[in-house]
Amino acid sequence: TTEIYTLSLHDALPICFLRLQDEQQAGALVALQQVDEAQRQAVLDEWEARCRNSTVRNPAGYLFGIVQKAIRGEFKAWAGDGISSGRAIPRG
Repeated sequence: TTEIYTLSLHDALPICFLRLQDEQQAGALVALQQVDEAQRQAVLDEWEARCRNSTVRNPAGYLFGIVQKAIRGEFKAWAGDGISSGRAIPRG
């Protein structure tokens, strides 16, 4: 069975989220709360796809950058389209 690590009832955090330091995870969760609920999963999916498919030197910084774009209304998803199923982690 797949357990879900959730930000809300609808958002599943990618497994790679666990690779972030504890304080980065906490900060990311706070920042993600500022993103429109309808866009949160797309932001997480985009971050996961970019980290998986390219060389992202600073995953936490990249996530915070995507979050800031989403807050400003400048976020455009493309790399993470359709990957949110089957890769969630249990919440502590």
